[in-house]
Amino acid sequence: MHKEFIREEMADVTEKGLWVVLPYSIAKDLPDSAYSPLGTKEERDRRARLVVDHSWFLINELTKAYLYPEVMQFGGTLPRLLYRVRHSNPCHGIVYSIKLDLADGLYHLQLKPSDAAKLSVVLPSYPGEPQLIAIPLVCTMGWQNSPLNPTSDVY
Repeated sequence: MHKEFIREEMADVTEKGLWVVLPYSIAKDLPDSAYSPLGTKEERDRRARLVVDHSWFLINELTKAYLYPEVMQFGGTLPRLLYRVRHSNPCHGIVYSIKLDLADGLYHLQLKPSDAAKLSVVLPSYPGEPQLIAIPLVCTMGWQNSPLNPTSDVY
């Protein structure tokens, strides 16, 4: 585990108002708390990412999915895009397009406050410091249905 990376990344997202970090002695009293493991995912030619294992307490399995899996259409984007450009109505003028890579895109989807404690994570511990719990205020990488419906009930 990359303790220093996790500490630096968690300090950054806490400063941005995306997560809250509390000592376990306080967080343990929050209703519906579940503490999932936190890890990192190495990326080629990019910085690592924080990843949460929400399968630990069956959070992914118990999350209500409101949309069909077919809604998330991965692969084949370029042919679909080219088809739409080719068959666009010329009366509307030239077709413009832009490609964006939203860094930390899930961090732009806010959680319902009642779901936040259910998605808590345990931070790596350091000698002489209390055990810390991080509580997301936005969707986390690792929550299975978060891109489909960020305001869905966790249970």
